[in-house]
Amino acid sequence: MANPPKDTYFESGSLAKPPRFNADNFSLWKSRMELFLSGSDPQIPYFLEHGPYVPTSIIPDVAATTTSPAVPERSFVKLVSNWTDEDKCLVNVDTKARSLIAMSLPDEGVDALIDSRKIHLILQYEKFITAKGETLAQTHQRFNCLLIDLKTYDVIYSNLQVITKFMEALPENWENYTMCLKMSKDIKTITLSELYGMMLNHEQTKSLKTNLISDTKDATKGTLTRDGSYHGLTGLRVRHGLEAIRLFLAYAAHMKFQVFQMDVKSAFLNGKLTEEVYVAQPPGFIDPKHPDHVYKLNKALYGLKQAPRAWYETLSTYLISEGFTRGKIDNTLFVKNYKDHVFLAQIYVDDIIFGSTKAKLCKKFESLMRAEYEMSMMGELTYFLGLQLKQSEKGIFISQGKYVREMLAKFELTTCSEMKTPMAPPLKLDKDSNGKPVDVTLYRGMIGSLLYLTASRPDSMYATCLCARYQADPKESHMKAVKLIFRYLKGTPNLGLWYPRDSGFDLTAFLDSDFAGCKIDRKSITGGCQLLGGKLVSWTSKKQNSVSTSTAEAEYVAAGSCCAQVLWMRNQLLDYGFQLSKIPIYCDNTSAIAIANNPVLHSKTKHIEIRYHFIRDHVMNGDVELHFVPTEYINSLISSPNRWTRNGSTNSSAS
Repeated sequence: MANPPKDTYFESGSLAKPPRFNADNFSLWKSRMELFLSGSDPQIPYFLEHGPYVPTSIIPDVAATTTSPAVPERSFVKLVSNWTDEDKCLVNVDTKARSLIAMSLPDEGVDALIDSRKIHLILQYEKFITAKGETLAQTHQRFNCLLIDLKTYDVIYSNLQVITKFMEALPENWENYTMCLKMSKDIKTITLSELYGMMLNHEQTKSLKTNLISDTKDATKGTLTRDGSYHGLTGLRVRHGLEAIRLFLAYAAHMKFQVFQMDVKSAFLNGKLTEEVYVAQPPGFIDPKHPDHVYKLNKALYGLKQAPRAWYETLSTYLISEGFTRGKIDNTLFVKNYKDHVFLAQIYVDDIIFGSTKAKLCKKFESLMRAEYEMSMMGELTYFLGLQLKQSEKGIFISQGKYVREMLAKFELTTCSEMKTPMAPPLKLDKDSNGKPVDVTLYRGMIGSLLYLTASRPDSMYATCLCARYQADPKESHMKAVKLIFRYLKGTPNLGLWYPRDSGFDLTAFLDSDFAGCKIDRKSITGGCQLLGGKLVSWTSKKQNSVSTSTAEAEYVAAGSCCAQVLWMRNQLLDYGFQLSKIPIYCDNTSAIAIANNPVLHSKTKHIEIRYHFIRDHVMNGDVELHFVPTEYINSLISSPNRWTRNGSTNSSAS
């Protein structure tokens, strides 16, 4: 049998081998190559068109979630042991296609192709980083695929190089973890899969960071000074109000008993957790054998959000078992009656203030608490939550004089001139768009300090709240108004609240409004204060939510807000044994009083929001009564700076 004519494209002279590539006539070589490949296997042209085949599978961890989109092209490469029969068949066809293409190329062409692909993969490895929005699982999968591709070209990196490269490719939020890992563990012995497992466990476990917290407390701020330290969680804080504390002090002044304070040592460690909480190992105490492990908390820890609640439940259970009654409205108030005497304790996290009409009951309570917890008796209450208290036979005086002086020194205003009022009467602030900007951080710091001061200084309430509206973009005009408040405080550092012991305990309220007081949106300002027998306990100064069309409407809306606060205080007083009705609320607008007493809707009042009409129900039920009082008898300082009189419940010293 004669041999077929020798062709320049079939140098071997055999039909079993592909035509050898010749750059002189590419079109002819391409057509013959396509015929050859189709005859070898019909599936080969598909692989040449769509690229090489790699068996892959989608892992649920890298599928679409609520926080990260799906990335189908980044599926995990299957292990050879997990290949199906179809995978094996397709891999064989793909390998055959690559081999035939390589056989058709000259030796120098094959080497160049291999070198080009190898260089491309090496560059990918050197520049490898986590893509934007990519999860840890997706990054690991992509890095693992790259290592497999490099291995096919005999590019193999050491285990240390692989581990180091992967950690360097991670985003900044992994920097602390990888640094601790390098310092506490020999990473030469860790494989990539082990590292990924440790990091995945760290990512999925929502552990909280711990920090070493000093346990030294300042006695000048109402807390015990003692040396020591403990571990607490960082970044978790709890905020509380002071109205319940002022009400407690007003009751103590009325009942003419002294108030004492106790501190519970390591209070939160006595609380029992009902949830599973894990925390990271504290710095300096990392287990070298298990640096990736976390601690499971069996008891509450300082800084944990659940800690105050866990401690409160533990303490309240103990007090109730000892015969105390927990307040139905104020759950931090505990009362115990002894025939003609009463004992009260107010819980504020790990601080307890208490008092009784009989001194022996205070000693008994101290012994009761020491029997169960490690306590520190701090004696007569003089400082509490930043408030300075002075108890005398005539009453209780509350002030923040020390804080005022510290605040003036902090902002370098100790030498400023004094003012008689916190604002100049004609002053009305606006955005002042053309004004010169000032330091935003400084302005906000000054406002924050002033807001803290309003815990005992209602006289600065309106001016402070007015200036606080411009914290986003403060100008020189706003800073000037803030400094006026500081100048006023410079002249009245010791002004405070005076709770006399012989002034009764009747609940009364006063309200006022500044019609269209805001120059920007023309909304009115609500001002109100509530007193117990002349003891100022609660006050407010707030811009109304809607625009009022008349002074009567503004006063009526203010009356609704004041009524809500009065009802809250009435409910609070139920825990103290007081049942009040027909509580007087004083207003200087007869039209607003008429609207509250008449349930008929008029054309000028029908647009008022329904929630403000609830005062009518309470007027009809006899819970509150509205009375007219001339304007000059109302302390308008918390609703307007234009009419300033000093209320009888404030005093500059305890007399």
